[in-house]
Amino acid sequence: MEQKVQDSLRKVDDEASKIQRDLERDYIRGIQGKALSNGAACCNNVAASAEEVRSCIQRTQQPVEQIQRIMRQEFDEFQKRMQRCMETCKDSAQVSLQRGGQREGVENDFGDCMCVCGEQSFNLLPLVRQRLVDQLGQFSKQ
Repeated sequence: MEQKVQDSLRKVDDEASKIQRDLERDYIRGIQGKALSNGAACCNNVAASAEEVRSCIQRTQQPVEQIQRIMRQEFDEFQKRMQRCMETCKDSAQVSLQRGGQREGVENDFGDCMCVCGEQSFNLLPLVRQRLVDQLGQFSKQ
């Protein structure tokens, strides 16, 4: 049973990592490149003071910082949702044990519950990806 739970959670982790890699390659890299080019252009302004150049560079990096924040928030929320599900499994197992449930049966139920959490989380990942694509697409148009 333990292997089944680990496999389920690894499947979620692998897919989440794939989504992050794909988004980085397909969206974020281009936005980062544009920000770096714009930052370099700030340095070409010979009439600007050092503070103006620093401020210009800082402004060009804002989209990258916003994207990092969006990605972090989305995946943090996804992780919290999955953790809440797993906490429910843990709580149910504790209640079952307190009510005198057989340890082996409770452990099996706990493992099944954890697998359900993994599957539910895995099934949410396409929605997470789409929300991120929609938000990153707005940056690509700028």
